[in-house]
Amino acid sequence: MYEKKSNSEISSVDGVGMTGKYRGVILQQYPSVVTTWGEWKKHYPKTKVMQGRSTGGMMGTYTGITNKRLSGLILSLDVDSKVKGYDMTSLKGKKVVNDEFNKKKIVWVGLDSYTQLVFERTAGGKTLTFEKGRNDSKGRETLTDKETKSTWLAISGECVKGKMKGKKLNLLPTTPFKSSKWSFFHPKAELKK
Repeated sequence: MYEKKSNSEISSVDGVGMTGKYRGVILQQYPSVVTTWGEWKKHYPKTKVMQGRSTGGMMGTYTGITNKRLSGLILSLDVDSKVKGYDMTSLKGKKVVNDEFNKKKIVWVGLDSYTQLVFERTAGGKTLTFEKGRNDSKGRETLTDKETKSTWLAISGECVKGKMKGKKLNLLPTTPFKSSKWSFFHPKAELKK
């Protein structure tokens, strides 16, 4: 990325300033959801889209490296500067993976082959263990925690029914990558298949 005012180039992969005023500075990551329009509309039916415009310009490219342990796409999770990858292709048949990484109890959630999220699996001071729930009346995928049997919306981590109603899981920042690009930047990172 290029920040014009400070004449700084910033890596879009890890948010580290490479040149200019922000060289060596690490941008704060914010969680977001990368999904299909159809999946988004199931959960947020009143959403409107502002039409953008193409600005053109140059983007840096990385050729990447081949890594036989990886398939097509990787969901990259960064927790306190440690990175773990989730093989989106291998995990697409699963819906929920309760996991732990860098001392955080987490849950990986796969809604479809492209929409995959990672939440901290603690709420109300409790560590929870999740499994796939039934779709609600609007067709939205849910999770159920084994400890309280509460129902959570899978895309937002919000509890909508049960003892934990009103609580929300913390969505962690993740980035989807082509596996060769992820392997280039994180060749020794842990990988969940």
